[in-house]
Amino acid sequence: MASSDKHWKTMARSQFPWEQEALDFIHERFPAQDNYRAWANFEFIADDGSINEVDVLVACPQGIFLIEIKSNPGHLWGDAQDWTWHYEGRRKTVENPLILANRKCKRLKSLLSRQKAFRDGNLFIEPLVFLSHAEAKSHLTGNATFGVTFRDSENPAEKTTRPGIMAAIRRRECPGLRQHDAPPVNRPLIKAITQAMEQAGIKPSQKTRKVGDFILDDLVFDSPTGLYQDWLAHHVSHSSTRRCARNYMLSRQLTGEDREITEKAAAREFQILERLDHPAILKADPPTECEYGPVLFFRRDAESVRLDHFLREEGDSLPVDQRLDMIASGCRGDFLRARQENHPPQFVAAKHPSEARQQGAPIDPDFQLADGCADFRNQHHPRPHSDVADSPC
Repeated sequence: MASSDKHWKTMARSQFPWEQEALDFIHERFPAQDNYRAWANFEFIADDGSINEVDVLVACPQGIFLIEIKSNPGHLWGDAQDWTWHYEGRRKTVENPLILANRKCKRLKSLLSRQKAFRDGNLFIEPLVFLSHAEAKSHLTGNATFGVTFRDSENPAEKTTRPGIMAAIRRRECPGLRQHDAPPVNRPLIKAITQAMEQAGIKPSQKTRKVGDFILDDLVFDSPTGLYQDWLAHHVSHSSTRRCARNYMLSRQLTGEDREITEKAAAREFQILERLDHPAILKADPPTECEYGPVLFFRRDAESVRLDHFLREEGDSLPVDQRLDMIASGCRGDFLRARQENHPPQFVAAKHPSEARQQGAPIDPDFQLADGCADFRNQHHPRPHSDVADSPC
């Protein structure tokens, strides 16, 4: 639905109250001018077959901004790659959301640029992260602050103001945003974006994405090389039954032969895992075909963290021998897979129990062979008690 006085189109209201509050914060302060346009809470299927959710897209004279909303409270430390939130005695490490937001910008640009409205136009979309919680306190420095905004606030008593998300939209006041002598976006370009959004068939964000007997919930890993996405999923009838769903994405440019190769890759992954029996390697169900591409369902606990994130949070409190054991255990599982696939090790991921450090329970990471990129994965909390840590994604 569109606002009656503002060019703001809400594709669907957010199912999360904190996210909707952040959207309302921007909407209430959004200029009621025809050269300020926004689309809230939509998704699109990119040319590479990936599913991409967008909180807000803004087109205005100062730029075209794709805004990722994060509503965590607490103190934030980190760098350009990883962030760690500290709140009420707990720590949570996540990948800098600007990385995924920037990937979405490129995918959306590719999709919109193919529309008739952009035959002769040039499109540049910039990512912003909006930390919307009033109690969010940032300790980021240097390039870790690029693209990061907060709530715009004023303190009349101290005669001070803090520029936030609206300052970034209206004046490009945000670390990492380059200033221009003249507004970089004109009215014809804004009009072209509006037309391209309609021509591309942009859809509201889906509350349910059903694959077989499972519903895809949260995206936990987006392959930088565009080969697959990992989602947390739950069973339609038994919500406590959870899986990690790996979607092998089918690009729109794939030929019939290429699609067959992708489908065979998913089947081969299942066949290899079916032959292996190791506590650091998860079992998978046979591939399920869906509109997004073949999907493998891994039997893993949803409450898991990436090994690099765990070490970032807890590494200093772990004895050196225990940290080495974590790596060695993962290497043993990876060696088994490497022998089956005749392929060198490339990935590592881990899950760990909350009481592991105190009780000395083993914490076994799982090396996951995938697309040749050495990225760590998995960021879920709280951490349940368990004596085995295994995760494929």
